[in-house]
Amino acid sequence: MNETNGLVHIIPGAGEKAEDYQVLMAMLKDKGFEPNPISIDWSKGSFVYWVDQAKKQISQAERSYAGFDSRLGSTTLGFSYGGVVSLFLDRTIGDGFIFCSTPNVFVQEDQRKLDAVTSRHAGFRTNWKDLESLKMPESWSATNLFLYGSRESEFYAKSAETLATRMREKELSVDNIRGGWVRHAPRLTVEVAPEAGHNVNSLEYIDKLREFFLVE
Repeated sequence: MNETNGLVHIIPGAGEKAEDYQVLMAMLKDKGFEPNPISIDWSKGSFVYWVDQAKKQISQAERSYAGFDSRLGSTTLGFSYGGVVSLFLDRTIGDGFIFCSTPNVFVQEDQRKLDAVTSRHAGFRTNWKDLESLKMPESWSATNLFLYGSRESEFYAKSAETLATRMREKELSVDNIRGGWVRHAPRLTVEVAPEAGHNVNSLEYIDKLREFFLVE
């Protein structure tokens, strides 16, 4: 495999396949990154199962990818339910996480709304009690971006702000480069993709994503 600017793990939305995000992957390749589409069996209806699937595939890709440098880390881009899966993955210095149109799944009322959508469009309902056994990492030393489209429902804007706030409250990082424990401003932002709807593979969404894959 030729040398690239790094791996980008892509975790798709509910009922979708990352391999179908051809426009997104073309943009990443154009920027010199290597996309790694993650396969998720959505029919299981279990976040525990989905997180385990993602962890195994990411670990395998980073072991087998000749150009991977653990000191530089990798980027994980999760869309919708894929963004929720990303919330439970480990974060270390050098890693980047982009949570695209990620719903807040920690509110019971919203869980019922999401079930109505996934059962209608993706053919499954989520085992929400299963979610209780998962924990988000306690510390954040990675760079985190929450992104949603301006043409999406207000639900996704509120979810992005709520989840970002939840992250900020827990941020305490170890600076391995300078040594010692340091508290610093969180590397966490919330952005809006102009004119984009709930489709990470749309040109409008990708126009905004392109800004974050700049190479010096």
